[in-house]
Amino acid sequence: MQGASPHAAAKNGYTPLHITAKKNQLDIARHLLEYSARTDAESKAGYTPLHLAAQEGHADMTNLLLRYGADLNAKAKNGLAPAHLCAQDDRVGVAAILSSNGADLDAETKAGYTPLHVASHFGSLAMVRFLLEQVSCSRVLLAHITFVL
Repeated sequence: MQGASPHAAAKNGYTPLHITAKKNQLDIARHLLEYSARTDAESKAGYTPLHLAAQEGHADMTNLLLRYGADLNAKAKNGLAPAHLCAQDDRVGVAAILSSNGADLDAETKAGYTPLHVASHFGSLAMVRFLLEQVSCSRVLLAHITFVL
């Protein structure tokens, strides 16, 4: 008898890991990952479990997926990265995790929108502040490095 596959996908492309990431079911996600569930599995729209965790603001799930090798700059078919999705609803905690792990906070969608555009559109003031501070710090650091070299 063969066990269930952690890679099984529904018609929308969601795997069990997509569902647990969206619902923040950490214990189930750990079991799925121990059975080699793929953090890079894409839904029909190109969303990974990390996209869903970021969108819902699940910091612990985001950390878990990153520990198992999730691509923090993965883009869905429309070009949205996890940073865009957490920018919609002031999910600053998740944005900070993504940023500290090297996420591109200036990533552009196919239409040219960055997470700052998204945060501005959705009225996510805390996220706008966070993104402006991150980009400003990055530019100051880059200017300093360039000057030193």
